Amino acid sequence: MYDLRRGAGTFKLEKCALLSIDYVHLKETVDWKEGWNDIPVIAGLNNEERSEFLRNILDHFRLEYAVHSDVLLKESVLQENEKVFSDKLRADWAFDDLKNLFPAYLRRKRLSSRSRGKSSSMVITSALGKYIRQFFAEKAPEFAFNRESYDEILDSLLALLEQAGFVVKQERRDAEGQATYIYQLRLDRIIWKPGDGKKVQRDVVKIRSYKSFQEKPNLFFKRIYETDFSKIKALRGEDHTGQLKNELRIDREERFRADFYKEENGKRVLDKDRIWSDSISALFCSPTMELGVDISALSVVHMRNAPPNAANYAQRSGRAGRSGQAALVMTYCSSYSPHDRNFFDNKEQLVAGVVEEPKLDLINRELIESHIHALVFSDIGIPDVRESVTELLDPDFPDCPLRPSVRERLSLKPAEALSFKTSVKRALETLWPKLEQETWFTDSWIERIIQELPTRLDRSLDRWRFSFKEAKATLDRATSEIANGVYQLNSDEYKRAKRLQDQATRQRDLLKNDIRGNHELSEFYVFRYLASEGFLPGYNFTRLPVRTFVSGKDDVGEYISRPRLIALREFGPLNVIYHNGNKYRIEQVVLPEIDSHLRNIRVCSKSGFWLDDSYETADLCPFTGIDLTDGDNRESFAGLLELSESRAEKKEYITCEEEERRRLGFAIDTYFTVKPDELSRVRRAEIKSDDQVLLNLSYIPASQLIQINKRDRAHTDDGFPIGMKTGFWKNSVDPEAKEEIRKVMLWSWNTADALYIEPLTSLALTPDAVLTLMYALKRGIERLFQIEPSELGVAKMGTTEEPNIFLYESSEGSLGILSQIVENVDTFKRVIEEAKAVCRYEEDDYLEPASYDDLLSYYNQPHHLQINRFDIRDALDKVLTCSIERRDTVTDSSYQNQYERLLRQMDSNSSTEKQFLDYLYKHKLRLPDSAQEEVDGLYVKPDFFYSPDTWVFCDGTPHDRPEIREDDAKKRAAIRERGDEVVVYYYKNSLDDLIQRYPDIFTKAVDE
Repeated sequence: MYDLRRGAGTFKLEKCALLSIDYVHLKETVDWKEGWNDIPVIAGLNNEERSEFLRNILDHFRLEYAVHSDVLLKESVLQENEKVFSDKLRADWAFDDLKNLFPAYLRRKRLSSRSRGKSSSMVITSALGKYIRQFFAEKAPEFAFNRESYDEILDSLLALLEQAGFVVKQERRDAEGQATYIYQLRLDRIIWKPGDGKKVQRDVVKIRSYKSFQEKPNLFFKRIYETDFSKIKALRGEDHTGQLKNELRIDREERFRADFYKEENGKRVLDKDRIWSDSISALFCSPTMELGVDISALSVVHMRNAPPNAANYAQRSGRAGRSGQAALVMTYCSSYSPHDRNFFDNKEQLVAGVVEEPKLDLINRELIESHIHALVFSDIGIPDVRESVTELLDPDFPDCPLRPSVRERLSLKPAEALSFKTSVKRALETLWPKLEQETWFTDSWIERIIQELPTRLDRSLDRWRFSFKEAKATLDRATSEIANGVYQLNSDEYKRAKRLQDQATRQRDLLKNDIRGNHELSEFYVFRYLASEGFLPGYNFTRLPVRTFVSGKDDVGEYISRPRLIALREFGPLNVIYHNGNKYRIEQVVLPEIDSHLRNIRVCSKSGFWLDDSYETADLCPFTGIDLTDGDNRESFAGLLELSESRAEKKEYITCEEEERRRLGFAIDTYFTVKPDELSRVRRAEIKSDDQVLLNLSYIPASQLIQINKRDRAHTDDGFPIGMKTGFWKNSVDPEAKEEIRKVMLWSWNTADALYIEPLTSLALTPDAVLTLMYALKRGIERLFQIEPSELGVAKMGTTEEPNIFLYESSEGSLGILSQIVENVDTFKRVIEEAKAVCRYEEDDYLEPASYDDLLSYYNQPHHLQINRFDIRDALDKVLTCSIERRDTVTDSSYQNQYERLLRQMDSNSSTEKQFLDYLYKHKLRLPDSAQEEVDGLYVKPDFFYSPDTWVFCDGTPHDRPEIREDDAKKRAAIRERGDEVVVYYYKNSLDDLIQRYPDIFTKAVDE
């Protein structure tokens, strides 16, 4: 039915001139002069003109599907036949959503919100009203056509159509509760005739033109419809992506290969009947075509657009022509895409691609942590853990705690912990020289990772717990609604509750990995889940993905996941996503108590630095030292909601005309932050010409890249309306809604090594020139280190007038390349040399601002008009002859400000706290992030706190008393039990020894 809509009209038999529609008693009605007397202008027309007018009006009813039939299309009949439609129709031809199967009609007024079905307006501003106005203007220009005369004409016209037996009217209630009428064309007045194959009846009501023209039939589909498919194999296409369930993927690959055989007369022969009926002719794949899948029968690859670069082309085109067979590779290049046009003109640059080997930085803190987890976890061995997360925790308890046997097995004795520490050091032996240069890598760090294994495992299961609790709550709520007997079996409320019950049951089973088929390929196979959460290594799994639950056939459904920053777009409010040949819309955020998850955030507008709760009291930008008390230097955001799990509802099948995805565009801004305990790891340098600084460089290991989805691009106001109780996205804020509706903005994050570059005024660059420099440096780094363009991301930071450059490693894990630019002057100069070479200044006859041979690429298409290589020529020459000098990791002013703030926050009566703080300040060591902060959930207030999880106690003489020591031990044990670190400074002990014992916490903050 959806393919019969006007949007897919190019495929109708009418549009192919294979079908002609006529109407019973049309000629007699045209000849009925007395019936037309009450309609001005039309009454004076000849029969041919009047016939044209009447036919177009009746066609409008028909093409809007405002058709009446007591036998087939009455609402009661459609509802009675729901089960018949569901049971008898094959899945490929079934209705998408039977609960919305209602008749359509035309109306004079806006109907009550309780009215069901599709309705189209007939007011003067509607398509019908505009057609009648145009028709009258052509036939009688002098006629005074206005709203009043139109209403009179429409009254008379509808009365005529009803009297002539073409339409029926029924009474309804309008939006004000008053009586009004709806109109439908009688089905028994429509006559179907074969078309002549040449003439197409144009829809002149919806598609008007200033001059007449004869529409030609669609020859492509005309030939298809005229083909006798009983004599050729069935043509079937299916999608083939990484989101498919394993059983479905295997089935499609087998049907694509079509190696179907049967036994015949004792011989094994091809089963042609099955090949004709069951095989798949074409697979529609994601860009990577799922690497590792061998589709031996693949002989043709058709790319929807030109890939980003030659290496991508080689990877995709190489899927065809295996085992020496011939292959055809086609690439469609859109005339609207400058990227596609470039490679259409320079085909050899795309076809002759070379794939560079990937780069990976093994000195990566999170990577090593996950390998330590894996080493200990595998050596300990937990026999009962095989397939499901429920083998690690107990879902029968409200909080789903770790099973006691698991916690006990992972809580190591000192001798066991020492043995594992030795094993870890042995495994990392080849990396030891580089690891020793990292301040965080110490014996105590390894010990803490091993000791905290139960807590770390427990934390990695938090997102599973949240999803499981929500599925269980939905299931309990729906089951209760069904069991209380309030809803009638056929009511919409009962069907909704039953649908939610089925979906929640399916979600629960998926989370428990309690499904048929290959459990190891499930999204929630226990080891795959732990890898996606970063607890175990998992190079082929997205780390910490965001998931949405899509409802499938019979309301079962499945989870699909995306990387966080991609999900911010794809899983945005009311956005349309495509999965397994169907279209879904993101309808709901799965989050209890939404209000408690909203955050208010400040951003330094000059630098783009995001200040979260750990910087709540900061008056200066922690990254640049800019004064944030000046309102011009900061931007505040209220009502920020972190992107989390969501639900998507199936809307309709993807029709042939929807080749271009109609994805909503969002306004998304990018920021960055550094955790307080990581600021000391930032490596800074100045690019200087004599005593003049041209660029400030800052290498940020493990920076957080943050994006805010502010609004739909079609709107000007920030925020998306959401029901605060249900989590359903709304189209607008309705003050009369049953629940509170507020506007929120979505945000998400990713961790990546980054290089922050501040071009200073001495470099004399315009904002567009900074943009050009950004892409020149990106291309220079890519060429020098031989990495893919997709592996290095760029973003502008700061204001439009004074932008800064933010380069980050966008691939999973770290490449380890950006740190070299700050640490090695030769590396920086080689990057500049490559950037100059990219700009092709030595080619005197090349005068274009930029091209695909230099700065333009697939990834910077929105900025093509701003990029001009001549704007940065002098700047590159200046920088190339400069020196690079390392400077303080934290500005002196920022460090001093933090010290003074802590003096105000600490207990002024404690000399031990003052002694501890003064020691750190004197030796320029990292200062605490806060003082006298309470531990969440405990009645404990340590003296100092280091983000993210280290608490410091400074024990003076009062702590010599036995009762206080006993109380101290209980409180500190409670903190350790939650997985946090406790550091105790006792006034009689040496501070030198304490600092040496925790070198990963008390790092150097300012170079002396």
